[in-house]
Amino acid sequence: MQILITCPFWCASLLTKELKRLNLPLIESHPTAVLSEWTWKDIYNINLWSRIANKVYAVMWEAQVTNFDQVFDFVLSLNWNTLFVPTTEFSLHASCKNSQIMSEKSLVSVAHKAILTSLNILEDTKTDPEKSQEVFLFMSWNNLKVCINTSGNSLHQRWWRTQTGPAPLKENLAAAIILLSWWKFNKPLIDPFCGSGTIAIEAALLARNIAPWKNRKFAFQNFKNFDFNVWNELLLNAKKAEFENNYQIVARDIDEKVLGYAKVNAENAWVRDIITFEHQDFQSGLMLFEWDFRLITNPPYWKRLNANDDLAPLYEKLADYLHECYGWVISSYPWMWKLFHSKHFSHKQLYNWADEVEFYRKKPV
Repeated sequence: MQILITCPFWCASLLTKELKRLNLPLIESHPTAVLSEWTWKDIYNINLWSRIANKVYAVMWEAQVTNFDQVFDFVLSLNWNTLFVPTTEFSLHASCKNSQIMSEKSLVSVAHKAILTSLNILEDTKTDPEKSQEVFLFMSWNNLKVCINTSGNSLHQRWWRTQTGPAPLKENLAAAIILLSWWKFNKPLIDPFCGSGTIAIEAALLARNIAPWKNRKFAFQNFKNFDFNVWNELLLNAKKAEFENNYQIVARDIDEKVLGYAKVNAENAWVRDIITFEHQDFQSGLMLFEWDFRLITNPPYWKRLNANDDLAPLYEKLADYLHECYGWVISSYPWMWKLFHSKHFSHKQLYNWADEVEFYRKKPV
């Protein structure tokens, strides 16, 4: 059976490396998703350990279809009761590419009716998005894949982040740029614009090998075939795999209130003891350290500040500083390319929520 795992734009290579560490084969890779093979234990393990994934879909059934009558008959024939009880709430989404059926709205409508009929539900009820089971219909070259969301809410929504400032960085995107930065855990790491602490906390979780998803509920736990014993064994193994080492991680911000959010989030993630939080202005504060360190940061831009604020001096100083040390910057500041576009930096385009952002990293020497 196949599994479809979605991820942030151009992070599929990192997701592939995660699959390799979990001994799962790569079948196919796309900019925002990868296909692999799975058992139910693999499903549990990916949801527990992936720092990059958005959602994990199990491809339950597939068939060649060219019209809506075939769609209805195929979906009706599926044994939905193997997964759901008849009262299960669910929602449908679809994607159609290069097929005779190209109307996603019509595909969802026909499949929805077939599922209701199969489960012997006479009338659809309004669903709670937090509790409903997501069915994803993927149509490509007349091949209809019926996928079940095993994750529930998107995996980027970490359980520890209870407070945020404006324009927060997605947690899995923060994890991605840390992995892309070549940071070695024995090197100090600093984020001078830490906001609610996302980069520093994700770095601490990674360094201590704490599973990012050991403290939440997943959609697969509501399936009829959920194996509690297998899941409990994976949780116990994850706890045994954690490290107790101390690391040098510094998180700074000029906003004392937001810095307070970061401290609370770090407490929630059980990594407060290895992150040093400092209330400091980047432009006036001393940035030099006596020891070799790495800088990874998401500086402020106009979604975080007043549109009239002049950010040029801040970014000019940041660019000057990064030419003297190893640093990685992700931001949607529109003129950042003028400062960082040189032979000394490599560049990647990413997305944070709907915002297009640029990721610049200092090339190794």
